[in-house]
Amino acid sequence: MKKYKIFISICVLVVLVIPLCHINPDKTSKQENRDLAVFPSISKEGKLNYDYGKEFEAWLGDRFWGREALIGAGFQTIYKINGKIENKQALMSPDGMIFDKDRIKSICTPINKEEFNKIKSSLKSLKTWCNSHNIKLYIFISPDKEDVFLDQFADLLQKCERDSVSNFISRIKRELDIDILYNKDIYKENHKEFTFAHTDHHWTEYGALLTYQELSKRIKKDFPDFTILSKSDFNVFYNTYPRSGNFDNLFERPFYNGSNCATLGLFNKNCPLTHRYAYYDHKKLKHLNVEHGPIGWSRLTNFLDSENNLNVTLLGESHGGFLMSFLPYSVRNVFMIRTNNFENNVENIYDMKRFEKLILDFKTDILLIYFSSSTLKHFSNFYD
Repeated sequence: MKKYKIFISICVLVVLVIPLCHINPDKTSKQENRDLAVFPSISKEGKLNYDYGKEFEAWLGDRFWGREALIGAGFQTIYKINGKIENKQALMSPDGMIFDKDRIKSICTPINKEEFNKIKSSLKSLKTWCNSHNIKLYIFISPDKEDVFLDQFADLLQKCERDSVSNFISRIKRELDIDILYNKDIYKENHKEFTFAHTDHHWTEYGALLTYQELSKRIKKDFPDFTILSKSDFNVFYNTYPRSGNFDNLFERPFYNGSNCATLGLFNKNCPLTHRYAYYDHKKLKHLNVEHGPIGWSRLTNFLDSENNLNVTLLGESHGGFLMSFLPYSVRNVFMIRTNNFENNVENIYDMKRFEKLILDFKTDILLIYFSSSTLKHFSNFYD
């Protein structure tokens, strides 16, 4: 009997101690989109903290080892009952595709008058600057996954203006006489389930290829020597994992589960990695020189076999890493600048004044600027 009690006591002790083996140091929870409880002080304002017990319990409850896996298991149970997983930040459809609710909201919300005027003024200044330096400007909006699949969210879209993005672009084009590529329809027509990673917020390389092809047709009209690539120029391989938009080496971006899986608390085998995505290695990959640029996450490429001497600067967010599987082989040199490279001590990371000298020193012929359809407001920060 005593041995039995000792065994039970040991089991209880193990259950109590294991969650304390690794305390989560994070300040926020991506799964629940909230701040985590902080470690309480035994005194407050020189007096004994009578709520210390409750605050300690909240701190431990937010940070114990295995908590994320437990939440993930809870989501899996909900999925089996309701046919979908959902939290405050994201949802997963029955086919395993995960969507970000903030991006849905942004796409559904029209840009107000004040925001529109700021963006208009900023783009007008950009156009004037490019013209004054004989740089051809192209702007393209890469549609977010949530934008392409917007019709799937009928139960979430009571206050959604479905054409807010296209209406904004039409108005900007009309009032500024500026060309903007927004190829949402092309995505919907071309096996849209493979244009975006199911478990990540980025497009796939196949999705990037669709934009590259449309953009190349526009550029070819102004620059006849621009080389348009086809699938036959690449060796194609497949992987069920999406690729990260962050990278140290241009062509060795890591494969991983995807950012959306972490948002929903789905880890390892719980992440639905069921689709095979195409990846493209140019057949003359070894003829491309790649080096780090002068600021964080920027890259400079030089294609030795180029049939033209064009210099292209690509400026935007993380989607550009996927476009760089194709663009560098169409011209002599490409300078990729990632605007949101999170440099320290920079108040406005989108300020064009930070990039103008870099663009001119590169002797840029073509400037390609882009944001996704859920981040259009960043245009207003170019010249604020």
